[in-house]
Amino acid sequence: MPFKVFLTGASGYIGGSVLSELLKFPDKYTVSALIRKREYADILQEHGVTPVFGSLDDAELLTRWAKESDAVIHAADYEHLCAVQAIVKGLKEKEDKGAVFIHTSSTTGIILPVDQPASQTYDDMNMESVKSIPRNLPYRLVDDWIFENCKDITAAIVAPSVVHGIGSGLFNKISIYHPGFFKAGMERRRPGLVGNIANQPNVVFGNVNIHDLADLFQIVLEESLSNTIESEDEVRFYFGSAKDHSWVEFAQAVGKILHNRGLVDTIEVSQFEPEYVDKYFPGGDLSFIWAGDSRCVANRSRKIGWAPKYPDIFGTLEQEVNYVLEKSKIK
Repeated sequence: MPFKVFLTGASGYIGGSVLSELLKFPDKYTVSALIRKREYADILQEHGVTPVFGSLDDAELLTRWAKESDAVIHAADYEHLCAVQAIVKGLKEKEDKGAVFIHTSSTTGIILPVDQPASQTYDDMNMESVKSIPRNLPYRLVDDWIFENCKDITAAIVAPSVVHGIGSGLFNKISIYHPGFFKAGMERRRPGLVGNIANQPNVVFGNVNIHDLADLFQIVLEESLSNTIESEDEVRFYFGSAKDHSWVEFAQAVGKILHNRGLVDTIEVSQFEPEYVDKYFPGGDLSFIWAGDSRCVANRSRKIGWAPKYPDIFGTLEQEVNYVLEKSKIK
């Protein structure tokens, strides 16, 4: 019989693409998905997904569905500790070491603190290094709780780097961050960056294509359910990172695409003024994101068979621009 998988974040960019990946394997998985909008229900049901109405604040609901499932993939609000605790409670109530919990973290959220050495690269095979990551960001707090409280179930953390490309989900198909570069650049008629551009030429971030990331989740799920992963770590940790880029290079590439279409007057990149940051970037001033490196290598991910094969962040950029222009009715 197929494994029962409960998914949070199915309407999102990452969770939606993970859902589409799971639906490729109807003989392996049946999927239920937490949703808040009832208008999504019919669409999910058309694809064979059981909609579960509720939110991450519905602890009893999360616990009940976790207990009734073989595996839970949490791809919604990664900082919502209470939701994680409710899910883990349900999985533990199964009293089955094989109950699977896969949590989505963030390399930006856990290895970006500005006091880290600029050249430090974290390796997901080196858990001593991973657990030494400074604990001053919310993502890290949730990860630490999982490390400390999930030893009696089969738990894994997947930490994507900058995710790019057009997703395969049923609803949200693009990153919440990249459209800001396009829209702000077009409005001010010049490509830009958040934060002081002078500090960023040598800042390096990892990136991963959304389709490669969905593949990684499916591989981690399959290996976890089959209990074939050989590891001394009680909670396994996987970076989702395939290539590296700098934000200066990214902004320059955006500028060239927009300039070729007559949507900006210059390809020269400058710092976005505060009004554009407030308008187009979620959370307002995210200059801290570009203040330090976010470098990692996904050796553990590759060891279990993950082999990224889709285009890098520059190879999907024009596709993302086209998507935003189409949605904005700009030609």
